[in-house]
Amino acid sequence: MLKQAALQLQKQNEDLLRNNRELDAFVQAAASELRQPIHNLQALFGQMREAVTFHDPDANALLVMADNSLTRWNNTVRNLMQLVKALEQSQLPAEEVSLATVTREALLGLHPHLRASGGEVSTHFQSLPTVSYVRPHLLSIITNLISNSIRQHDPSRPLRLRLESKHAANGRPQLVVQDNGLGMEPPRSSSRTSRTQPAGSGAGLYLIHRIVEDHGGRLEVESIPGKGTTFSVTL
Repeated sequence: MLKQAALQLQKQNEDLLRNNRELDAFVQAAASELRQPIHNLQALFGQMREAVTFHDPDANALLVMADNSLTRWNNTVRNLMQLVKALEQSQLPAEEVSLATVTREALLGLHPHLRASGGEVSTHFQSLPTVSYVRPHLLSIITNLISNSIRQHDPSRPLRLRLESKHAANGRPQLVVQDNGLGMEPPRSSSRTSRTQPAGSGAGLYLIHRIVEDHGGRLEVESIPGKGTTFSVTL
């Protein structure tokens, strides 16, 4: 009886691994196929703005909407490519990484977007200045968390972003990223404060969730609409 149950569990694990490999292969193929059409459309709209005169008073607004849609599409594909890259780096060894150094690197790449949001970032890594982690994975986690806060910032006030490192209740290192943005709407059946796994909250958050779980960690979200969101990443 026990042997049969063990064989069944082994088969389920093998099926799950096979499904994950197939899903990863599909993500890689889809992201690669989508990149070029997006770039072509963005170039086409850029040329159209320079070469065509529109007499419709709503034309500019429609072009802005199209540009925004293409940008969101491009960001989604970029996040999918990051996911593929992260999966390819899954066998890299962990090393002692400075949180301040990796955060500066993430902010450097996001500087134009952060400046546009009027954002200010404060870091509090005194309690836990370094962690043992795969460096590219930690960079992806921090970059995507900051990027998410920038996208969700409240236009009526400057973005305030706080990053803190500490030990979680189980003793593992934890990174907390808190913003004063728009917040995330909770499920209908929950209270105004939601604490859920963010698997369905976008490609960037899915990437974080996947990396963190692969390392045996946990990603939690606490959000109040109109007040802001706090991400707690147990590494």
